[in-house]
Amino acid sequence: MKRRTIGLVAVVALTVTALVNVASAGAAGFSAAEYPALIERENTTSLQITSGPISTYCSKKTGQQFPAYGTLNSEGEAVATGAGQNESYTCEGKLFGKSILEFKNCLPTFHPSAPGKGLFDVGQAGCGSVILDTAEKCDYSFGPATNLPAEYSNQSDSFGSFVQVHSSWAFAYTAIGSGCSETGEMAFDVTWQMKAKNEGGSRVDLNVETDGFSFAGGTFEAEAYPLTVSGEQDATKTHTFTIGPNTIRCTKAHLVADQLLAAATQLTLFPEYRSCTATRLGIVFTAEIEEEGCHYVFHGGGTADLLCEEGWPLEIWVKTQNKNITVCHYRLTSQSGREGISYSTVGEGTKRGVRAELDVKGIEFTVVSGSESACGKTGAIGRYTGATTLLGPSS
Repeated sequence: MKRRTIGLVAVVALTVTALVNVASAGAAGFSAAEYPALIERENTTSLQITSGPISTYCSKKTGQQFPAYGTLNSEGEAVATGAGQNESYTCEGKLFGKSILEFKNCLPTFHPSAPGKGLFDVGQAGCGSVILDTAEKCDYSFGPATNLPAEYSNQSDSFGSFVQVHSSWAFAYTAIGSGCSETGEMAFDVTWQMKAKNEGGSRVDLNVETDGFSFAGGTFEAEAYPLTVSGEQDATKTHTFTIGPNTIRCTKAHLVADQLLAAATQLTLFPEYRSCTATRLGIVFTAEIEEEGCHYVFHGGGTADLLCEEGWPLEIWVKTQNKNITVCHYRLTSQSGREGISYSTVGEGTKRGVRAELDVKGIEFTVVSGSESACGKTGAIGRYTGATTLLGPSS
């Protein structure tokens, strides 16, 4: 395992604000930087129609006005795009040869529930049918369909963020024409990009937002899984580790959580800290740490653990500013049950999360090298404080 030297790290006494965006069917959706937002839907791939091993590929019909538009009036709404448009595609391939696909106002409505998850509908009540007009004996009519699977992802370009939607679905059809009585399904596959503009016509950010990470009764819970959170420390509360006479602070602290697959009574977090200094009697030193192989566990009951792989302890060096001389070398090994955490659910809507107030004392350390006056002594007790914000992927 390769070890990194990246700055101060510690498990046991910080303030964590977990603002986590989570999938929540019916409680999540699109979020724009301004409202109302005009949503543009544009195909980024040809619409592929497959029956058995044979496919045809459909592109926009020449002379039509694209992209299709819809309006997002508030956060979390579903978005229907293309209302009032008879969206048509020219299709060509081994399946039916040249043909025309007409949506006849049966156009998509999108229902994201999280990045990577969601549904969409094709058509609404009374919209008619989607028609595949072939050059062969039979044409095909596809009725409106709801709750079709879709994958939503947040993307960005030079103008800001947008949402990409990909879907593959089985579309039931009825064959129409003289002597045509066949029914069945064809596979449709397409990728769209959805971008937002304000009332002035300027691009604004559009994202898939989610909510629903909370803490109650000793349990961390999301409304949909899996969930992965990560985040930086709060700028106003840098991570501070006190060992002996040394106060060590980090200006950059990054934590990444293990994937949460279900409601849990603990969170496993992997640390990465940089740009640390140590202060003693007004003198500023540099601080470095090798933390790879160690992780933190925050328990809903209010305790924290530092867990390290065998042979890979957490090691901290305090050095002179030019890093030529090591003043103190500390070593921390696995230790559990350090008390001092309280949790609360904070925020509203897409910013709801869990705030964990930590001031955990009782950190055990070993002085590997350095004088007792400069470094303290083995067996003394350390402390860790600070603040961190954890965010889900949609943030």
